[in-house]
Amino acid sequence: MRSVPVRFHSMSRKLRRRFYYSVPTAGGQVGLKRSQSYAAAEEGLIPTERHGKFLLVRKDRWDARRKQLGL
Repeated sequence: MRSVPVRFHSMSRKLRRRFYYSVPTAGGQVGLKRSQSYAAAEEGLIPTERHGKFLLVRKDRWDARRKQLGL
């Protein structure tokens, strides 16, 4: 019988929703569309972290950046 490998670096959906925004959600908060949000993330304007296949934006860092910009 073959066993399924365990992903030790995976994060539950519940934790992702609690501590992270998706890139389109974060960009939408400042008036960007989906493609514009990913372009801003690629340029470093939206601070992102990669968790497995997910590109995520930490809520605390993004909220602080938005507050700093006055948005």
